Formats: sequence, C-alpha cells, structure tokens
Amino acid sequence: LFSLAVTMSTTTTTSIPITLKWSKQTFAMDLDPSLSALQWKEEIQSLTGVPTTRQKLLCTSLWKGMLSDDYPLSQLLDKINTNNKRKKKIFIVTLIGSAETLADNNKPGLFVEDLTPEQQQEQQASHYDVSMIPALQKQPNERNDGKTELYAYNHYVTGLPQAHIEQLIKDQADATTTDNDDKDQETNDGEQDSDKQPPSKSRIQLAGRVAMNLGLELRRSYINDLSVLPNGGLLSALDDGHIQLWKHGVLQDDIIHEGNKNYGGVDSLAVLTATTTNSTDTDSSNNNQWPDVASAGRGYLHFWSHDKDDDTLQRVAALPASPVPGQTSPTSLVQVPTTSNGATNNRLILAARYNVKEPPPSGSGMLRLAAQTEDQRQRQARAQAQDQMIRGTLNRVAKSIQVWYTTNGNGNSANTNPASFLQTKVLEPHDNNNASTLMSLVALGRGSESSWLISGDVAGGLRIWNVSEDSNQNQELVFREQAYFQLQPLSGGCSISCLHTLPDGRLAVSTDDTATTPTTHSSGDGCDVVSVPLSQAVYILSFQQENNNMKTTLSVDAILNGHLDTVTCLMGLSNGDLMTAGGKHDATLQIWRASQLGKSADAISHPDNAEDAIMEDADTSTEPQGIMLPSTVQTQSHQTITTNQGSTEKIGYVFALALLTDQQEGSHHFAVATARYNQVKILL
Repeated sequence: LFSLAVTMSTTTTTSIPITLKWSKQTFAMDLDPSLSALQWKEEIQSLTGVPTTRQKLLCTSLWKGMLSDDYPLSQLLDKINTNNKRKKKIFIVTLIGSAETLADNNKPGLFVEDLTPEQQQEQQASHYDVSMIPALQKQPNERNDGKTELYAYNHYVTGLPQAHIEQLIKDQADATTTDNDDKDQETNDGEQDSDKQPPSKSRIQLAGRVAMNLGLELRRSYINDLSVLPNGGLLSALDDGHIQLWKHGVLQDDIIHEGNKNYGGVDSLAVLTATTTNSTDTDSSNNNQWPDVASAGRGYLHFWSHDKDDDTLQRVAALPASPVPGQTSPTSLVQVPTTSNGATNNRLILAARYNVKEPPPSGSGMLRLAAQTEDQRQRQARAQAQDQMIRGTLNRVAKSIQVWYTTNGNGNSANTNPASFLQTKVLEPHDNNNASTLMSLVALGRGSESSWLISGDVAGGLRIWNVSEDSNQNQELVFREQAYFQLQPLSGGCSISCLHTLPDGRLAVSTDDTATTPTTHSSGDGCDVVSVPLSQAVYILSFQQENNNMKTTLSVDAILNGHLDTVTCLMGLSNGDLMTAGGKHDATLQIWRASQLGKSADAISHPDNAEDAIMEDADTSTEPQGIMLPSTVQTQSHQTITTNQGSTEKIGYVFALALLTDQQEGSHHFAVATARYNQVKILL
C-alpha cells in the first residue's frame, strides 16, 4: 500500500512535485502532465519495482476509480486549478500493488470433475470468504488490526476485531437448519451448480452478538431513527438535530438538521430511491435522479445529496413543514413507491404524519377569573375563540397526512432545489370529526397501476389511501381514500403501535392495549370492523381488491404474541423472517421464521361463507363473521435475543432497527443495526 502526496503551488506549473511514500521509504519525483498515465506508472515501477500491470492508483479528488493506462494526465492541472471545490493543496493517492515476483506454476490444470467432494465444498466456501457489510467492516486490506478482544476503533466506535467479525458473518450459514417448507421451496426453485451457490437465505441466523457500538455512550441525545444508504453507509438521526453517517467503523459525517430547536430533533429519515413497485432490480440506488436523503423534524423537511467519494452529506434544500409553527412537526417520513406505468412513474412522492404538541390555554390567566366588565368578557371570548381555533386546527392536523410530490418528469436532478418543483397536498379523512390521531404511516406498492399509503391510529384503525393517476387531467396524481379497517379486540381496545410492509406485499401490524375502549365506527361510515382475539399482538395482514379495485377486503394470516410488552419496532430480514422488538418491560428482540408468518389467504367478504375459526385461549362464541382468522396464535418465536452473547449486557428496548446486508454478490449474510438510547449497536 502506497500513499502519494501531491502538493500544488498557487501558480500555474508545468510539472507536479510528488512525494511518493512506499511503506517506510520515501521517494521524490516530478509528475510531467504531458506524459500518459502508463508512462507515469513506468516511472513508479522504476522506483518501487511494482509492475505497471499490478498498480492500482486511487484518488477520489482527482479521478474516479482506478487510474486507467490511457487517462490524460494533462487534465489534472485543470482539475486542481479550477475544479478543486475544497481548495486543497495536497492530494492523497493510494497505490495498491506488490513488487513481489510470482512463481511460475507448471502444474497442469485441474477441473471440477477431478476434485473430491470435500475439495468442491472447500472451493464453494472460498467464494464467500470475504464479506462486506460497509457500516461494520473495514476494507479487506485493512482488517488485520492485530486485536484479540473488544477494543476502541476511535473516539466514537468500539467493536470486536475485524477478523472476529468476519468469522461471525461466516458462521451465520451454519447457525441453523432449514424448515421443511424452506427445503421444499429451495428444491422447487430449480437445480443449480453447487459450486456457484451461496449459503441458502433460510439458513442464515443471528448469533445475538454485539459486534460494534457506534456513538458516545454518555451523549445526552437519543437516536430516533436509522436508515441505510445504497452504498451500505448507516445514517442515524438524533433528537438533538444531528444526523450522523457511519461507514467502515468510522464517523464519516455529522450534520445538523436546522429548524425549531424547541420542538426536538430529527424524527425520521428516508433514503430516496428510483425503483418501481414491480421492479426486480435489487439496486435501489438513486442514480442521481433526486436528492439522496430526506429528513423530517423540527418543523422542517430537509433534502440532502450524498457525495459518494467523500461519504458526506450536503444540504440541498429546507422546506417549512409545520401547519402550526412551534406546535407541529413532520414524522414517519416515507417515500411512496413509484409505478412502472402511469403518473407515478419517474416521480418523487413523500408523505408524513405530524407530531402535535398541545398548547397551553390561550389567555389562561384571565380565564380563571370571572369577568367583571364588558371589556373583560369580550377579551375572554376572543381568547377562548382563539384557543378553540388553534386546538381545532391541531386536531385536524393530527389526523391528516401531508404529501409532497413532483409532476411527471420535473426535478430530475439531485442538486435541484425541491422547493422549486414540489407540490403539496393534505389528505384528510372523510369522517374527520370521528377520525382518530395517527400513530404510524407506511407506503406499499400495489402492482403497476397504483400505490397505497396506510396509516394506523390510536383507535386501532388502518386507513388506506390509493395513489394513482387521472388520465383525464394531464396525468395528475389522485389520492383516494380506499378503505378503513378497525381492529377490535374481544375485550378492551387497542391502538396501532407501528406498521411494517413485508416484501410479499403484506402488512405487519403491532397493536397496543388501551385502557379505554375506543369508539367503534359503523359500516355506514365506510369502516370494516375486524374482530381480533388480542389487544396486544402482532398481526400479519393481507389485502385483496375486488370490483375493479374499488372494494378492498382484509384477511389475518398470522398472529404473533411472544412479547411481554408492546412491540415498538418491526423489520423484515433478508431471509424472509421478521424481527420484532419489545418495549421497555419486555426488552427482547425476537425473530419469527417466514413459515410462522402464514400465507396470504383470500378474505371472505360474505358472512354466509365464513367458517368458525378456533383461537387458542379465546371465546369462539364471539368469533367474527366475515374475516378468516388463523387457527392458532404463535406464542414462541424462532429466536429470542435478550443479552449480548457471552455477557450480561442487555440488548432490548430499542428505538429503531435497520438491516445491513452483505454487498458481495450472491451473499445472503446480514447484520442488524439497533438504536439503543444514544448508541447504535450492530448485531451479528
């Protein structure tokens, strides 16, 4: 590994003085820009002995990727003098290569047919020796840290040795065996050459070991949300307004989401992608179409571009997003999936609900005293009217969804100010007086024609908004209230704690027990009541559409009840499993196998066709009519993680989850980032 320090004077020169550092040796040389890149490499070879064919020169400030042999070095002076936005005078160039001479190998070629089964298995495993989970792992040539136990990588990061981390990732493939249905699925997927197959997704399992801690343990601010960039960098949003970017065990950037500091910090993050709802492409990178990241909080919506060379974020725009300044702030920010056909293709669509702060009564001092004069009575009346108006506005905002969207084809640059092309719309329920405060919001793709926004409220309600185009109005977006379902327990009431969309289009819903029974909506209000056996559980729901997508029905595919407290976070894993995180009184992470999530079933929309469902520990005499429920409640998850493996350190009660996937092609390995108070803990 070599480092080149390129020093430029402020005046125009015909050569570039170079300090070439190779290991512990130092060489001085002048780079002649009139030379070709290959000729420059030959000079380096004469100094270091590294053949030109092995030289890999990297410098993100001057060129992208490796320096090719035909690169015109004459462009370097122009870039340094005119395009150096950071006004640097020293450029670091990394050279990867070896001066060692390879020994000739006169052994005859060996074919796969000549290998023993053991040798074939060893060769197969070698294809996946080097993993790359960017937030957790350093570059392969930097992993020999010489450590044997947990140590401080830097001021902000502590973790296991890199070799230990890589071994834990490899061990995931041997941690468990497949379920019978998973084996059948693998068999039906078709036979492929064994030496090209990575470990099966269904065989990957977490060891329950904290591999790395990101952030200062004594920091006073908590982490509200986590998100992952397409290049594997991890973003954490804190309640003091900071957004931190982590990669390769290093804090790469720390920026501030400006706004009303009295309201808090960053409530949610959204990494913006350019994929469509029926896309099979796993590359969700933005391709520079939109700003790369959006953040919500402090009464504002901020947009950021991601510099992939330096792994930094630059603010593109800040939009006010507070209908009642100081009292409302956007949260639960989601990007609505675009469709392959129609108006939502090539659009940016964002949606959020609002956190609402109840204000103190306006003129509360004068309202405590009886009015003595007509002037006092009028002032009291005006104060009461103002207070009622503000509370009425806040009540409507708490039940509504704010949407920001582009017209088709507008604003297709990552550096374009979204304020110049974003339109906005407020989605209010048709029965606003009877509607309830929103608690969660997700977006769901529904094929090639439309997408859904689904909100959960404090009354156990799920409201579905259909997002599609109106072909008769210049392809304008149409937001239509599609359906409203209310989950009603056999006793008491429930509220929606959190929502999560599964890859197969189903919805995972966590409910929380409420002390009072919420108002039950009638079918005349457009509400479909869904009787459920438990007020606190996770329900796996699937939806069907009938009558040309005008009627929506619901079915309950699975009921998960393994936590002692409300499930506050839900996340799908790479292998199709579901991770659930319990609240403070439970403090566990649990993993439910894909086979425990049931299978999507057709909803029964006519009571005459409904069969009685048998629920464990439930009164079947009050079983709902019209909704088919699973025959059992799943009470035992496949895996429960309570403490850090090999220690007494608690894992659970986390505020957010993020999936960190291995970016090596064909790999199914993964890690899980958890927001635990003021630190990010990465689990393997």
